[in-house]
Amino acid sequence: RPAPPERYGMTGLWAEARGGHLVLVAVRPQSPASDAGLRVGDEIHGVPLRQWIRRLSGPPGTVAQIAYRRGGVAHETRLTLREYL
Repeated sequence: RPAPPERYGMTGLWAEARGGHLVLVAVRPQSPASDAGLRVGDEIHGVPLRQWIRRLSGPPGTVAQIAYRRGGVAHETRLTLREYL
């Protein structure tokens, strides 16, 4: 079941499942996702959408390690959930 909007909203991003992986389709300015360096088009591999949502559904201060690909190059970052809206 999806995370409550108030929790998922602490990332500032939206991902969609495409071709066996997730693609970031929105990254809000000045959001935790933006602060972590994530961008629209970044790809998340090996994590189903529901698991991804659960990973990013903790309370403020939760830190998620995120592995992603941009332009075919692997990267990692840390995203810290916080209220920003």
